[in-house]
Amino acid sequence: MSNVLGLAVLSLLAERPMHPYEMASTIRRRSKDAAIKVTYGSLYSVMRALAVAGFITPRETERRGGRPERTVYALTPAGGAEGRRWLRTLLRAPVKEYRSFEGAVALMTLLAPADVATLLAERVALLDDAAIQLRYGLETVKKAGVPRLATIEREYALAMCEAERAWAAGLARLIGKSAAFTRSWPPEH
Repeated sequence: MSNVLGLAVLSLLAERPMHPYEMASTIRRRSKDAAIKVTYGSLYSVMRALAVAGFITPRETERRGGRPERTVYALTPAGGAEGRRWLRTLLRAPVKEYRSFEGAVALMTLLAPADVATLLAERVALLDDAAIQLRYGLETVKKAGVPRLATIEREYALAMCEAERAWAAGLARLIGKSAAFTRSWPPEH
């Protein structure tokens, strides 16, 4: 599997058996949805794949009050081993991730250099705003006594935001100041 939501499911089930709604709620309550995209459709799809692979298994079906029946899932020994293997791999080895911005940069010569520089400046402003929000969020949870380990992915997000901002700002300056750089742009621009 390549969907990190699957790893989140394995991680949650390592804590204790849960039903999918509880997993989604736990991810959101812990603010892990900032790093892991979770929708009910994707969650159920991932869970089916994990069950077929033998990593999780239905444990029981429960009903509380007038709510619909919910299937509680448990982690299998193979699922626990797979979760640890998968996490080790993700932490150790860089993986090529196809980000939309990287694709846009690869295709930027479709637009005029001045347009690209303007759009990059706008992106830099948006990244400045995002960094402010991330810093504020980190300061808020720190003051609330939330352990740093619980928000470490937000520190990573801030570092990546700041790095992208610096790179985009540098590219915008390069486009604006270097005729040698823009000389290889298609002639119609």
